[in-house]
Amino acid sequence: MRRPGLDAGPAQWSVVPFAKALRDDTAGQVKIFRRDYGSSGELPIIDQGAEKIAGYTDDRSAAYQGALPVILFGDHTRVFKYVDSPFALGADGVKALQPAPSFEPKFLYYYLINADIPGRGYSRHFKFLREIHFPLAAPSEQRRIVEILDQADRLHRLRAEADVKAGPSPRCSSQCSGIRPRTRCGGLNGLLALSFWNHRETGCHHPQVEACAAGY
Repeated sequence: MRRPGLDAGPAQWSVVPFAKALRDDTAGQVKIFRRDYGSSGELPIIDQGAEKIAGYTDDRSAAYQGALPVILFGDHTRVFKYVDSPFALGADGVKALQPAPSFEPKFLYYYLINADIPGRGYSRHFKFLREIHFPLAAPSEQRRIVEILDQADRLHRLRAEADVKAGPSPRCSSQCSGIRPRTRCGGLNGLLALSFWNHRETGCHHPQVEACAAGY
């Protein structure tokens, strides 16, 4: 039976359920209502919306009290955010997820943004997230994967900024079309397939991460 969120992976990796990869750290945290969002302030407010920062507050007592970095999940929107600096939680629908010690936080983040979580309109989606299983690689391998994906993400953002100024100029091959933090490339889980292992099942190899991110 196929585990949600997981395609084939290296045989030497173990597979763990949600409860052994992430912990819900939302309870007890201060949350700021949208009506109280400011346009400036000492702390950014991060909620489940598409925007990276939804507003600001000067209330230092509202700062998120858990460890950083943390992964935020929009229970209604299915939006994931990786946060590694002080912030305040926006109210309603945002979950703060603490990675287990055996995982690199950003490794989990990259895996989650490519997870197949079914959309159910504005209903809650956390129940689907809890069904996902995660590949547990060695810490050194997780860090290597994160480094590759960070580089691909930087190149993609630079290319996107250049396209805004000069107009789009797609140079990516059909094999790698759409490679970015969410991708259609086959294999383990989107972009992760490009760096998890270099074999015939994925059809993608490490150099293509750079080539496609730069040329998208």
